[in-house]
Amino acid sequence: LNFVGDQTIVNKSEEPIERLFLNFANGFETTVEVENATLEESHDDLKYYIYKFSPPMQPGEELSMKYEVKYESKGFENSVSRQDLVQNGTFFNNSIAPSIGYQTGRELSSKGDRKEEGLEENQNLMPVLDLADARNLNRTYISGANEWVNVETVISTTNDVAVAPGSLQERWEENGRNYFRYKLDHPSLNFYSFISANYKVAANIWNGVDIEVYYHPDHEWNVDNMLRSIRDSLAYYTDQFGPYKHKQARIIEFPRVASFAQAFPGTMPYSEGIGFIADIKKKDDIDMVYYVVAHEMAHQWWAHQVIGANMQGATLLSETLAQYSALMVMEKTYGRDMMRKFLQYEMDSYLRSRGGEQLKERPLVTVEASQGYIHY
Repeated sequence: LNFVGDQTIVNKSEEPIERLFLNFANGFETTVEVENATLEESHDDLKYYIYKFSPPMQPGEELSMKYEVKYESKGFENSVSRQDLVQNGTFFNNSIAPSIGYQTGRELSSKGDRKEEGLEENQNLMPVLDLADARNLNRTYISGANEWVNVETVISTTNDVAVAPGSLQERWEENGRNYFRYKLDHPSLNFYSFISANYKVAANIWNGVDIEVYYHPDHEWNVDNMLRSIRDSLAYYTDQFGPYKHKQARIIEFPRVASFAQAFPGTMPYSEGIGFIADIKKKDDIDMVYYVVAHEMAHQWWAHQVIGANMQGATLLSETLAQYSALMVMEKTYGRDMMRKFLQYEMDSYLRSRGGEQLKERPLVTVEASQGYIHY
C-alpha cells in the first residue's frame, strides 16, 4: 500500500495556533510535511507527534499538509496482520491518514490498565452532555471527522475495479495497472473508504441516482434484493427526510474477515459474511439482507447530513434514527406482523447484551457510543 495525501488545513479559530498535534496509524510507516512547521516532539511508541508553527498559524490562514503512508508485508506471517489489505477485496478507510488533535478514543479504557498507570477510573467514555461545552459541540463523535471536505482521489490497482468517494471522472490503464479518478460531488463528512477487488456490478437508476451493487461473481444470490432495498430506501427517505446528496448509492462487498456493514458518503461496504452469502429462502425468515441495506442507506441522512456532537447521546442522532428509518422501510415492505417478529429479535439482543455492561445502562439522551445494544 502506498497512500499519498495533499490536504489544506485552516485555522478556523479566533486565536493564533502555535502547535499542531498529529496522530499516526499503528502498523504503517508515515511521513509528514507541514507548511511553516517543524517537528518539535516525537512519541513513537504512541504514534503521537507535535509540530511547531513558525510563525504561528493566524486565524483564517490556510496551509498545506502533505503525507505519505506506506505498508509492505515482509516475509511469511504466522497470522495475517492486516486483513484490510488483501489480494482480492481490499477495504480500508481514511483513518490510516494522520489525524489532527487530541483523540479521546486513544485513552486507556480498561479499569485495570488505568489503575496500573495511576489514572482515575473513567466513568464516561464520551464527554458529558453539556450544551455549554463549545469545544466538543464543534466536534463530531467520529474521530477526525469534524469537517465537511472536498475529496478527489486517484487510485490504482491490479484488480478490475477500485472504488473511492464520489463520481468516477476518468479510468485508464498504465504499466499493467488500472487507474481510477473519483471526485466528491459536494462537501461530505471527512470519513470515507477505498475498496478494490475483481467485481461484477449490478446497476440501475432511481430518479437520476445511479444505484449499484459491486459483488464477487460467485455471490449473486442476494444482489437483486439489495438493489430493491436501495430503491425502497431512497423513495422513503427522500419523501420523509429530504434529498439524497450524492449521484450514486453503492453497496460494495468485502471479504468475511469482518461481519459488518458501514456507511461512507454514497458508498456502503457490506461484508460477504452477513449479506452476500446469506440464505433467506423461508417465507417467515426476517430479511436481514434487506434490513442492513436500509439501515446503511439511512446513514446517508443520519450521520452524513445530521450528526451528533462529541458528547454522550450522539449516536441517538445517527444509529437510533437510522434504525428507526430502516424499521419504517421494513414495515412498508413486509407489514407489521413481520416487524413484530423483528422487534422481538431486537429485544432478545438487548436483554442479552445489557448483562455484560461494564459502565451502567444509560437513557438514549446520554447513551455512550459503545452501548450499541441501547442505541440500536
